[in-house]
Amino acid sequence: MDFGRLRGLAESTAEGFAIRDDGPVRPSLPFVFHVAAALWVGLLVAAPCADGLRVPLSEELDGAYWADCTVSFSEDAKSGRFGAYGTVSVSQGSGRSVFCQAVFEWPSSDVPPLAGEVYRAHATFSAFDDAEAADQRRRGHLLRVRLGSLSLVHPGGMLDSISSFRRDAIGLFDGEDSQGSALVRALVLGDRSVLSEGNLYASMQILGLAHLVAVSGAHLSVVASVAGSMLRRARLHRYAASGIVCAGICAYVVLTGCSVSVMRAAVMACIATLSVFSRRRSSSLAALSVCVCIMLALRPENAWSLSFQLSVLATLGVVLFTPLFSHWMRPLSRRIARDVLDAMSMTCAANLTALPVTACVFGRLPLLGMFANIPATMFLAVFLSAGCLGVLASAACAPLFPGVADAVIGLLCAIADPFASACVAASSFPLVSAPAADMPWVYALLGIGASVGIWVLWPANPLWSPKAAVVAVAVGAVLVVAPAFVPDRIVALDVGQGDAILIQSQGRNVLVDTGEHDAALLHALALCGVRHLDAVIVTHHDADHCGALAALRGTVRIGEVMSSSGIAECPCDGCSQLRESARSVCGRPLSGLNYGDTFSVGAFSARVVWPLELADEGGNADSVCLLIEHGTNGAAFRMLLVGDAESAQLEEIVERERLGNIDVYKVGHHGSKAAITPEQACVLSPDVALISVGEGNDYGHPAPSTVEALEAAGAQVLRTDQLGNVSCIFRNGRLELRAMR
Repeated sequence: MDFGRLRGLAESTAEGFAIRDDGPVRPSLPFVFHVAAALWVGLLVAAPCADGLRVPLSEELDGAYWADCTVSFSEDAKSGRFGAYGTVSVSQGSGRSVFCQAVFEWPSSDVPPLAGEVYRAHATFSAFDDAEAADQRRRGHLLRVRLGSLSLVHPGGMLDSISSFRRDAIGLFDGEDSQGSALVRALVLGDRSVLSEGNLYASMQILGLAHLVAVSGAHLSVVASVAGSMLRRARLHRYAASGIVCAGICAYVVLTGCSVSVMRAAVMACIATLSVFSRRRSSSLAALSVCVCIMLALRPENAWSLSFQLSVLATLGVVLFTPLFSHWMRPLSRRIARDVLDAMSMTCAANLTALPVTACVFGRLPLLGMFANIPATMFLAVFLSAGCLGVLASAACAPLFPGVADAVIGLLCAIADPFASACVAASSFPLVSAPAADMPWVYALLGIGASVGIWVLWPANPLWSPKAAVVAVAVGAVLVVAPAFVPDRIVALDVGQGDAILIQSQGRNVLVDTGEHDAALLHALALCGVRHLDAVIVTHHDADHCGALAALRGTVRIGEVMSSSGIAECPCDGCSQLRESARSVCGRPLSGLNYGDTFSVGAFSARVVWPLELADEGGNADSVCLLIEHGTNGAAFRMLLVGDAESAQLEEIVERERLGNIDVYKVGHHGSKAAITPEQACVLSPDVALISVGEGNDYGHPAPSTVEALEAAGAQVLRTDQLGNVSCIFRNGRLELRAMR
């Protein structure tokens, strides 16, 4: 009898990670794990209770102006539609510092301020609006500060040297404008300033790969673990392999700026990497739990931080479930390489615990996410190491041998280009992902329930048993049949400051406008059970009406995109971009609508009543306006949808169509002052007036005068900022109204 082997097995079992014939032993949860979970849940519950509390410092500095102050960026700033923004610490000579959200003007052609950089600036403080105060406070922001006259200073020290090195390294990519260049900058240097300019980032979101270009433990844990596993396959000792990977993580921290989120990601990745090679699974859980406790104690706002949540949850999944998933996939080892199986196991484990968060943030459930993540993780495990070495070498030799540096950077971009192109191509396949409703607590309960269920049952056999197959088929059948039971309805979707009107009848769906917030649109469509759209009608080319059109690609199957026929020939930038977006989401040119055209959506019939011809280069005055009728059981209802058309256009529509006594009126231009006159409101006399508008918007929509005119005419005014999705249901000759939050 081999007593040495028995003793080794007994020791391994005691450590909690023994591999038996029926699978790995379930790891025990250390006491500190329960402490960390209780602390985290406690902070999540306590935060909403403190939302209404007054913050003296916020009230004291509201409206204050500091003529000369020091601004330290704690993370890379980002570029937006109205300038740049970022998280900063603002201080004066007195030594008092304030943690704020900064907004400032910055040339779009330049890289915004980087983590660790320090600037001298003028600062004007302002309190947050009530609509956003709670969310900003959970991120640790006390105030908003508008910065002016920014000038970079070099205070010296390690962080200053690192940020200067990063800016020089980013400068190596000047002249490289390919998708591969944007990918290398995001992966190796954490610079995402140019990533969103093309379709690459949107494609990665569709495929469930967006976490790979975010500096967080969600991708670093898995990539580092797979890299370490590859080193083990090369017969390198596990201690040497884990040491090399941890050293690489440290180099990655330097390249990506040493910000708080980067440091946190590095800690999580090291824990996940060491846990893959360690037989003491419970020790890895204890280390993770201690890190969570420390990070929450030092900064309670981390409880609500997206990067913190993804880092912790992905690492927890890798540490806890990788051995079990590897055992499930053992029968495939004869046909699939072991490294690929390791990548599959780690990806599945990380997604199990992190998917509820990503579904809420991006509004998508990546149906092929696991299959996309496997080759992507394998590629990045190799490319990330080569990229870090290549950028370090290029930065070092650039002053003496600029040609060599350019050649190395060009080679890295050329290697990344095929991967980027493959992502864009794969995202164009239909139903690569599905829209997800905005139900964070539901997803959280499902994710926790699945994780707890697997941990409690710890099944040794794979989940793809006959019983599981029957359940999957039953669920699929329900999803296919369910749309047939949706009543005839028109829904004003809550997409923030923008328009999106959904028409549903007899299994057909038509969307009129999309808003400009991708996740909000996908959340709303998921809540309405939409997985396909027979058509998308864009009233005009303003971003708040078609900005989220591209978000439907690969997520919702689209028959065609339609708009005013004049847009097909209009040379302006807005119309050109709309034509390009239409082709990208449905693979065919924009279809034209002319005055008098009619079409049906189930029991609804629609007719185009405006514009007669394009007169405003596809702007507000050229909005496609639809008169929609629904008649069943002898009752007929009429609805008027007018996009951003205002009273001048409405006057012509009413006179030309001899309109009056409209049942439902979608108020033009989000209820602006010029949307409708009191006289027009009396003529239309709508029973219901729908206003699609964003909470706390900067335009003052809807105007009080417009609301008063509609109410004086007898209309019931329903607003998406107050009610969420507003549904008008036509059933049994009656009109039913329902809020769908």
